[in-house]
Amino acid sequence: MNILENVKKLLKKRLELHRQLVSIDNLLEPLGQIPIAGRPVRRIKQARAIRRKMSAAARAKLAASAKARWKKAKAEGKVTL
Repeated sequence: MNILENVKKLLKKRLELHRQLVSIDNLLEPLGQIPIAGRPVRRIKQARAIRRKMSAAARAKLAASAKARWKKAKAEGKVTL
């Protein structure tokens, strides 16, 4: 068998599995967070939306470094970084 044929078959299989997973996710979505085997099930969209909180000190350090970069860039006559 040709390698390209194998790759095409694998890509078809991958697409089929992806569609099945999307279908399963859509069926589970109305259920929300139901514990399965002791772990809550998160919706995919919710899992992506979770962000870590940054401390005030960390934000201050980032702001200070950004100000220093812009100060240096302006001193060199740059309009953008």
